[in-house]
Amino acid sequence: MRRLTGFLNCDSTFLFHAVAFTDFRSYQEFKREHIVEFLLCGRSFFEQATSSFHGGKICILSDREEVAEQGKQEVIFKFQSAEDIKKEILRLYEKKDSVLEEPSLSEDVKVLGFLSPAGGCFCSTLALASAVFFAEYYRTVFISFDPFFTAERAGITLEQPKITEAIYWIRQGVNPEKEIAALAGHAEHLDYYVGCLHWADLTEIEPQEIIEFLNILSSQLKYQVIIIDGGTICRATAGLFSVCQMIYEPFFGTTAEEEKQKEWLRQCYMNDSEIDKKLHRIRPPYDERLADGLKGQKDLIEGVLGNFIKGIL
Repeated sequence: MRRLTGFLNCDSTFLFHAVAFTDFRSYQEFKREHIVEFLLCGRSFFEQATSSFHGGKICILSDREEVAEQGKQEVIFKFQSAEDIKKEILRLYEKKDSVLEEPSLSEDVKVLGFLSPAGGCFCSTLALASAVFFAEYYRTVFISFDPFFTAERAGITLEQPKITEAIYWIRQGVNPEKEIAALAGHAEHLDYYVGCLHWADLTEIEPQEIIEFLNILSSQLKYQVIIIDGGTICRATAGLFSVCQMIYEPFFGTTAEEEKQKEWLRQCYMNDSEIDKKLHRIRPPYDERLADGLKGQKDLIEGVLGNFIKGIL
């Protein structure tokens, strides 16, 4: 393995830096500080690594020639030239389909997202109001990827950076559901995950990590409804499109908003040509009761705003 690593690092056509590990612990320590784009490992190592591997590609280095069946784990034959192994690594890395099965959410869970390319459209308020409404009837969790989200009058506090911490435990890969469950904030009937240590932390989250976070909430922690405030649109929140049954886009109808929305859709179509099937534009009403800020969760589900939320849901 060390000879192969040396060969790869001396080859100018190999676009990665190869690192060899002789035990799983040293690999875990390395992974905490670095992004692993491609993991080539033996079968025993593979069984330990799969539960905590996110974002890149993983492949088994096999001591016998075999062909991976469709939907099964890819393999590379160990006893061939280093040049051929290099070509296989590059070929598998370039494949668009992940060699790992992506986490899928339970069909029974409702996942709704609120996202807007224009600021000042009450996106976070509408998302929170929806979560408060559902929490009256179902086990509901509210997640905000807005780095500056605040709603203390609704009982949501920022005692710790819950989003940052949740993703940290997912990256550790050892029973993260226990730590993630302990992180949940509680406000009356509603559970929530909001807040980050620094806004830049959110830009470093991989879409796959968000999907796994949602998968844990639905399959392990048994939430029936997940409401997501998309916050600032970035690479990570782009992963929300694949798991939300509906994405609500608040807008007020100004010319500037319409121009920005048109450009936003153009970019969204580059990743998902069917985004319009999930996207639902909503024009929130003005509720003068909220002019002075929230006085409690009831403000969100009563009056003009409450009637509007109940109407769209």
